[in-house]
Amino acid sequence: MALKKGVNSYATVSEADAYFEGRLDAAAWVEANDEEKEQALITGTAYLDDKRWEGVAVDETQDLAFPRVGTYFDPRIG
Repeated sequence: MALKKGVNSYATVSEADAYFEGRLDAAAWVEANDEEKEQALITGTAYLDDKRWEGVAVDETQDLAFPRVGTYFDPRIG
């Protein structure tokens, strides 16, 4: 399956490349080819979308769990 931002991924490969550019321990990402990076982004998105989140999706027709509206207050954090 091809990566499609907003459909099966929260980011493009180029956006993720820019993110990892300044990160420690990013060797696995840097050494991966574009197909592996797409697979990683799609897998990560599926993992996040399988979780239960507070609030509701901004648009009931959106493919992904985010963006969301609603608030969450954790008294431990403040």
